[in-house]
Amino acid sequence: MALLFYIEEGARMKITLSLKKSSDFQRILKKGKWSSGDYLSIYVVSNSQEVNFLGVAVSKKGLNSVKRNRIKRLIREAYRHSEENLKKGYSIVILWKTRNKFEEATFQNIDKDMKKCLKKAGLLVEINE
Repeated sequence: MALLFYIEEGARMKITLSLKKSSDFQRILKKGKWSSGDYLSIYVVSNSQEVNFLGVAVSKKGLNSVKRNRIKRLIREAYRHSEENLKKGYSIVILWKTRNKFEEATFQNIDKDMKKCLKKAGLLVEINE
C-alpha cells in the first residue's frame, strides 16, 4: 500500500482512502479484529499510517447491481458522517449482512448500526450529535 499524494494549498486532506485490491480485503478479513451489528460487520487492522483505508463489500446473493450499489453508497455516506470522530491509522472493511432485506437498507438503520460497530471495535473517539 504505497501512499503518495499532493495537497494543494487551502485544500482539505482526505482522511480516508479507498481499498481496491482483493489481496488487501483478504488480509484484513483474515487478520483483522471484527465487530458485528444487525446490518453490518466491520473488520479492522492497524496500518501504521496517518490515514484510514476503507473497503465496502456487498454480496451478490439475492441483489442486483442497482441495489448493491445503493447499499454501498449508503454505507460510505454513513462512514463519512462518522469519519471525523474516528481514530486514524486503520484499514477498515465493512460488509453488508446478506440475511437483511434490501428494504431494511435505510440511511438511519445503517448509520446507527455503523456507529454501534465502530464503538465496539474501539475506533470511535466521541459522537457529536
